Order: sequence, then C-alpha cells, then structure tokens
Amino acid sequence: TDKQGIESFKEPPAPSIPERIQVITDIDDTVKSSGGLRVAGQYLGGIDSQYKRGECYPGVFQFALEIATSGLPEDVEPLPMAVLTARARELKFALALEEHHPICRKYRYCG
Repeated sequence: TDKQGIESFKEPPAPSIPERIQVITDIDDTVKSSGGLRVAGQYLGGIDSQYKRGECYPGVFQFALEIATSGLPEDVEPLPMAVLTARARELKFALALEEHHPICRKYRYCG
C-alpha cells in the first residue's frame, strides 16, 4: 500500500469558526461611578468619588466592544455582555438592568 497516496486524498480541514469572547463586567465602580456614597458609614456600591454618582467612565463601552469583537469578522456578532455583581439578591427587583436601561442602551449604541 502506498501511504503517501492515501494521505493525499484526505479531506481539507473544515473552516475554523472564530471563537467569541464573552465580556463579564461589574457595574459599580467598573462601568459607572458609585460616587463614594455611604449609608450608615458603609459604602454603597463602591468608593470612587472622583466621578459623580451614576456617571459612566470614559471609554468603558468602547473598551468592552473591542474585547468582545477581538478577532471576529465583521459579520459575526459578539456575545451579549454578562453582568456579575455583588449586589444583594433581596434588591434584585430594584437593581435589575432591563433592556431599556441607559447602560444597556449605551452598550448597544457602541456596537
């Protein structure tokens, strides 16, 4: 048997599918400033008082988009953003980020 002849008939490798990266982020003092707000002496959400409470950090949305689309062809959509937070489960109803939330809209606007 001619092994070289058999190997020349192998199927070409399947085109590779680009790996997508899911960006996972926190919100307070990562996407937007907590303002260093304290309640009963405890920081609520974080300690950053450089920016006003609720103000988004410059470039944060573009940065997340660049990570999520790194190496992807233009016709491949990035994975949705995931939020990981230490916010109390008891307050989930008040702290949830719905589709119409300004942070969600800013991420969509960016890409």
